[in-house]
Amino acid sequence: MIEGLRDHGVGLVKRLDLYSHSVAGNFLFPFLDASFTFAFLPGVVLAATGNFAIVGPMTLMVLPLNALLGATMFLHQRRVFASLNLRVRGNRRGLLFYLFCYQFLMSPISLAGYLLEITRARRAW
Repeated sequence: MIEGLRDHGVGLVKRLDLYSHSVAGNFLFPFLDASFTFAFLPGVVLAATGNFAIVGPMTLMVLPLNALLGATMFLHQRRVFASLNLRVRGNRRGLLFYLFCYQFLMSPISLAGYLLEITRARRAW
């Protein structure tokens, strides 16, 4: 994503059509991943130990909202699959992993990728 934004993002946003607003939103992902990695993750760990210095009880309500969002996405995708005569596998462990672990793993990994791209570090694909 970051490579595509670097090479084509500004030009796509300048087009000022409906699609360009989606591209513009992608410029926020590095900031969202950074705040999730450096504020929310440590805050959840501290909150689990009773220290609400960063993340308070109301902020922890984001976790059930994340579950609701994931369930909504799942129901939508199930309808899309049904329209294509496909079916969603019943993988409850995979769904729970996605809801409660995926973002916690992907934000730091994505942030590392952004830093590699910004510094133009050599990468092997």
